[in-house]
Amino acid sequence: MPGDRDMKESFKVLVADSNRNVREFLRRELALAGYEVVTSGNSRRLFTAIEKDGLLDLLVVDPEMPLLDERTLCGLLDGRLPPLPMILYGYGEECRNRYGLPRGCTVVERGEDVDSLKEAVRRELMSCYPQRFSRWRSSAQGPPGSWCGTGSPKLRLP
Repeated sequence: MPGDRDMKESFKVLVADSNRNVREFLRRELALAGYEVVTSGNSRRLFTAIEKDGLLDLLVVDPEMPLLDERTLCGLLDGRLPPLPMILYGYGEECRNRYGLPRGCTVVERGEDVDSLKEAVRRELMSCYPQRFSRWRSSAQGPPGSWCGTGSPKLRLP
């Protein structure tokens, strides 16, 4: 229901990665940036969350997740209203070549520091939900200071 979506205090991001350590690291970093984060360790749970959770605002997906069928994933996102933006967090050219990069999809190179991912999350949310983002940013609910993790060390993922 759109009214419920507009009343949420924070943005809900789903992180899907088969590596538990990466998944938890991204969950912690995005939560520290003020986002509500849910995780999925396999493609079946990812697809179920997309279909059932109408309050997701953004996906961060490892394109190398086992059994991830890009046609199914893109089919779930294509034409969705409201749109559900996706960030593929992997190795750039592999992502671009494997996926047809559906509308609203961004690629962030894995191995760069986590601030690159947080900046991409911020840009996607600001682009897709400008009014909510402005309210969230100016509210007391959002994180203090910069939106891209200043104050946290530059961390790299394996």
